[in-house]
Amino acid sequence: MPGGAIGKLNPTTQQKIIDALMLCPHYGPAAKYAGVHESTLHEWLARGRRYQHWMETGGDGDMMAEKLWRKASALYDNGAKQSAYAVLAELDTRSDRQPDLPYYELLLAVEEARAKVEIELSGIVRQGAREDPRLALAMLKSAFPSRWTDRRPVEDDEDVIDTDAIVLRKQEEARALLASVRERRNGSSG
Repeated sequence: MPGGAIGKLNPTTQQKIIDALMLCPHYGPAAKYAGVHESTLHEWLARGRRYQHWMETGGDGDMMAEKLWRKASALYDNGAKQSAYAVLAELDTRSDRQPDLPYYELLLAVEEARAKVEIELSGIVRQGAREDPRLALAMLKSAFPSRWTDRRPVEDDEDVIDTDAIVLRKQEEARALLASVRERRNGSSG
């Protein structure tokens, strides 16, 4: 199987990765289906994250780059995606990071695909939970561990153990036991 070749990322390879992730949200099978090694896919995603970080921090300390990034973010947030992409393209041409844009686009597509499949699988589990309450309980434990796991953190007021009360009770039990032993000893000697 071919692997390690960064230059292999192209629209066909990206689409194969996304198609595979929509069926199985694991990187290994998706990479294999696309004809690349899993480590290559992870490297591509890492390059996408580095590019994202570079864009979010305004490039290499360039004030103009920071202003362009903020403008693109505002446009995107307001639904003007095409305008935002145009601003990002302008920012991208100002840098030596331009070759990493496809890896950022892959990262966004992978994150979206994995989110979609997670939502779909959660829906299937939720439907199954109507017939099998164990599925519902497993889902609740996963989503809300602080309230639904078998072990609760000590921080919950209801689970805090009053060690002073236990010690006092044990001391009282010990005194009562000692008193009964003394009575027996005194009763058998007299």
